[in-house]
This record gives sequence, structure tokens and C-alpha cells, in this order.
Amino acid sequence: MNEEPAKTIPLDRPISSEERTIAEWLLLHSKPSAISFLPQLDGARVTGQCSCGCPTVDLRVTDGTPPVQPQDNPVGDALGEVNGNMVGVMLLQSGGYLACLEVYDLSDIPHPYGLPELKSLRPWEAGASQNG
Repeated sequence: MNEEPAKTIPLDRPISSEERTIAEWLLLHSKPSAISFLPQLDGARVTGQCSCGCPTVDLRVTDGTPPVQPQDNPVGDALGEVNGNMVGVMLLQSGGYLACLEVYDLSDIPHPYGLPELKSLRPWEAGASQNG
């Protein structure tokens, strides 16, 4: 089977309330310095989506928004579930600006699939130790 590598499908839309809620959760449940990215969610736009059927989106922060101190990636990461299937969720930054909300499957989940339920999220370290 010859699968094409995933590509970014260009988009230009406001961040959805569900995407924003998950990004906010990741920032609030990560290292304390991640909170400095919270104001960037106001007016953030989705500029691309993964072609593989996962809900990963590229983000662009509103023009004129000051950058925060760049940090190691991911600025937030967690485990979650979509229809009982395990997924990983990461929030990435580039140059002090939020850049990507990445959702990746950790099980044999059928594509396309949506975002994990907020109540299923748990910090990566806590989730990994429960599953290991």
C-alpha cells in the first residue's frame, strides 16, 4: 500500500471554541511558564489542517501580538481519548508564538477523527505512568 505523506491543507478561519478550550487546558496543565501564551489564544487563527484526517491545525497569532519568551516544545502535552481510542495532544510554539495544536493517534484509530473530549485529557507524565 503506497500511502502519501500527510500535507498541510491551507485554511484561514478563527480557532474553534473546542480547539481553544483544549489549547487553554494544555497551557494551564503544563509548566508554569506556559501560562504566558494564554493571551495569544485571543484572536488566534487556524492557517492549516493536516491532510491525514487527524484534527491537527497550524495556528497564527493576531498581528501585533508581542511574543513571549520562546520555550522548549511542546509548551503543553497530554493524553486524551477519542471514541475510546488513545491520542496524544501537543501545543507547539515557534519564536515565542503559538504555532500548532497537534493531535496524533496512539492506537489504531480510524481516520478522520475529531478532537479528544476535554474530560479525557490528562498531563502526559500522569497518563504515561498510568499506562506504563
